[in-house]
Amino acid sequence: MKASVVIAAHDEAASIGALLEALLGHDSGRHPIEEIVVYDDGSTDATASIVVARAKSDGRIRLLRGSQRRGRAAAWRALSAAATGDAIVKFDADVLPRLGAVAALCDALCSGATMSFGVCEPVCRRKTFVSRGAAHAARLVQELQRGDRAAEFAVGRIIALRADAARALAPPDEVTNDDHWLSLKVRERGGRVALAPSASCGFVVPDTFDDYRRQSNRVREGERQLERVAGLEPVRIGDLLIAIARCAAADPIGWFCWAAIYAASLLTTFDERPEREVPIRSTKALPDESAARR
Repeated sequence: MKASVVIAAHDEAASIGALLEALLGHDSGRHPIEEIVVYDDGSTDATASIVVARAKSDGRIRLLRGSQRRGRAAAWRALSAAATGDAIVKFDADVLPRLGAVAALCDALCSGATMSFGVCEPVCRRKTFVSRGAAHAARLVQELQRGDRAAEFAVGRIIALRADAARALAPPDEVTNDDHWLSLKVRERGGRVALAPSASCGFVVPDTFDDYRRQSNRVREGERQLERVAGLEPVRIGDLLIAIARCAAADPIGWFCWAAIYAASLLTTFDERPEREVPIRSTKALPDESAARR
């Protein structure tokens, strides 16, 4: 299975170069990376010039430019239309995939899944009360991914779809959580969404409350939106409480930090549209590059 790796980027100059280098160094075995397509969604920094410079040294890299900022859904539509591989593997621009991630995602597709997703490992760039709580939130998601409703917790930082299915799915511009929209629509059409546990990436968690509350509110409002317009079922309270209890037992201090910042975030408001999404600045630094070699 030939893989097209696609990346949507907006003001990702701090991370896009290292991500491209990491991907070019991957040995995907039976699933060669045929191309890496980057969609520049109206960046105001050096994102595009960094991609162009990397493309000069490896012809597999292509840059698509958006004429204006349009958001994640529009970026996905452009990328899935431009990709030529049998599998479309999507990474967020501010992650660092571990070796074997692309191969593991494609293996799941070859085993019958229509969509596969990996595990996102939190990295604290600065050790703060907030980053400890945000990392705990990521562990909570990992715990929920181990359950029988794992497909409902597909995280878009690291996903793959069979190309024919990907091109048939066009999330509307107003969708905030495009990853969960894709997972929902795949299952509605009779496809299978599978966790590929050996596919993982590192990502930097927010270390300030302002960044955390915007990220948390963005995800939470995106889920409410899908419940209203796409029939997404809310998380079962029993599953959530079991996952919280397990994570709290493993890391009670992390649980306390998460509970405090999550409760505080509920008191704030969310008013961003996808095309006006403000970058989460404290996450815009790549994890230790040694993570890509582990």
